[in-house]
Amino acid sequence: MPERFEVSRDRESDEGYLHLDDKEGWWRYGVRFDGCVHIISYSERPFFDVYGEQQAHDYLHICNLDQFIADLLEIKRKAIAHFGDPYWKEGSNAAD
Repeated sequence: MPERFEVSRDRESDEGYLHLDDKEGWWRYGVRFDGCVHIISYSERPFFDVYGEQQAHDYLHICNLDQFIADLLEIKRKAIAHFGDPYWKEGSNAAD
């Protein structure tokens, strides 16, 4: 499977912070040395497609990444159990 993320070209990383960008431009991550992660999701257009105006985005600050992933997986399992096929079947884009 090809890698989805790359080290950001326009934000500087250092020994305490790693900036990662989704290659399609919809997600940006700031990973801190202490395990916290800043997650930014762009909803109108990719972050690199700027027209000199502020973009709408959502922001999450997560410091327990393992618990957050476990919670998302539980939400996915419950959605699959509730909605069933074809909306939330295993491996579909809707749930992955």
